[in-house]
Amino acid sequence: MTTENPDLDELHSLPDDAVVNVREAAAFCRLSYKTLDAYRSNARMKHRSPKFVRTQTRAIRYRVGDLRAFLGLPLKGEG
Repeated sequence: MTTENPDLDELHSLPDDAVVNVREAAAFCRLSYKTLDAYRSNARMKHRSPKFVRTQTRAIRYRVGDLRAFLGLPLKGEG
């Protein structure tokens, strides 16, 4: 997914193991991407950040399942 304004329905239909970029993760969580960056970057706010992965190109990515867990949503396949 590489759209400027990702479609929420499309994002929420992704499986838990799908990986999205920072802007898509922010849209999924209904946060600004700057807020999500601040949660990840600021040591005092790290407890608020969903888990993330850093790719070999040092890009930040989020697994959709981790975003669901962060928001307290059921994982795909759970009732």
